[in-house]
Amino acid sequence: MSMLNIGERVRLRMGGELMTVKSLDADGVYASWFTSDGKLHEGHFSVAQLEVYQGELNSFEPQELL
Repeated sequence: MSMLNIGERVRLRMGGELMTVKSLDADGVYASWFTSDGKLHEGHFSVAQLEVYQGELNSFEPQELL
């Protein structure tokens, strides 16, 4: 796996929720994610546990802010 960046979308190799990289340290990656019921979770994972998410996030189209 290439070096991860803050803000990048990742997922556990074994599956699960889509997560956002919050920070990196020598031991791994801090990531946060929302569960289907809307609860925010955070965790620390080794880089070997993660894969970069390559898919489309959703059909959301950004709108110009007024």
